[in-house]
Parts: sequence; structure tokens; C-alpha cells
Amino acid sequence: MNSHKILDELVDYLLEILNELNTTELSPFNEGQKTAFVVCLEVLQLNGFERLSDLNIEKVYPI
Repeated sequence: MNSHKILDELVDYLLEILNELNTTELSPFNEGQKTAFVVCLEVLQLNGFERLSDLNIEKVYPI
């Protein structure tokens, strides 16, 4: 498996979990989890991961 495929799968996982977290009331643990996952997406975006270039992460997944 190449690195791009691994990153794609990671992004799929992060987006899936974040979408679930956006639909529920968050416990303190879930708030921390959401923050960590949002930061992961932001790091990928800042490093030029093209798939995330048009996503306004903070607007879709506010923390």
C-alpha cells in the first residue's frame, strides 16, 4: 500500500468519525477526540493534501 492510499484511508476514517461526532452531544472525551481529529485534518491540509484543499474544516467541524 502506498502512502497516498494510506492517507486517503486515514482521511476517510477521520471524516466518518467527525461526522458522527457532529450529530451527538459530546462528552469531555469526545470533545478531545474531535479536537484531535480536526487538528489531524488541518495538518494534512496545510501540508498540501489535495483532497482537503476545498474543505473549510473549522466551518464543517467547529471546535
